Amino acid sequence: MDVAPLATGYISSFFSGIPAEIPLAVCCTTFPSDFIVFDGIEELGFSNRNLISQIRQATNHPRIIYGDWGSTKPRAYGYGSQPKNRIDYPTDNVSVFARNQDDPISFQVGAKRVTGSQHWSGGLGIWGEQLIEGAAAGQAFAIDSMPKMYSARINIHLHRQAFYGHLPPRAALDEEWSDDL
Repeated sequence: MDVAPLATGYISSFFSGIPAEIPLAVCCTTFPSDFIVFDGIEELGFSNRNLISQIRQATNHPRIIYGDWGSTKPRAYGYGSQPKNRIDYPTDNVSVFARNQDDPISFQVGAKRVTGSQHWSGGLGIWGEQLIEGAAAGQAFAIDSMPKMYSARINIHLHRQAFYGHLPPRAALDEEWSDDL
């Protein structure tokens, strides 16, 4: 199903009276709902930005913006099994998944696969990448549960989307802080 014409139709029908200066957020996802097919280290294309571009061009609305939905949407599986360990690494255009189909994978092995892949940048200067690097090094504070992995993935994904196409240098992210009360 081609989503762009459908979304364009909805926007043209329901929001045609909205002034051009008011942004319209289009929420979508290409994030998988199931990870059974992934084995070893694999990637899945991330086409949300392309979809937004198509909608913007078709509607001629200057303020169509991307709204993320799928990377944080809780899944309802209908059964009580725990997901298998994996490490996810979002880039600007693909999501990289390190997971085993059959044998369990440790977070350290998954993190080593990701940091050794062609997609690893390692230069974002954010804690999501630091957690993956720490897991690869076997550090105790790093990723040791799926909730920590989700947090790292979401941190990286939102950073990349907030600064899409214009990632700030690592030094620009350092802020002066103090924990004095």
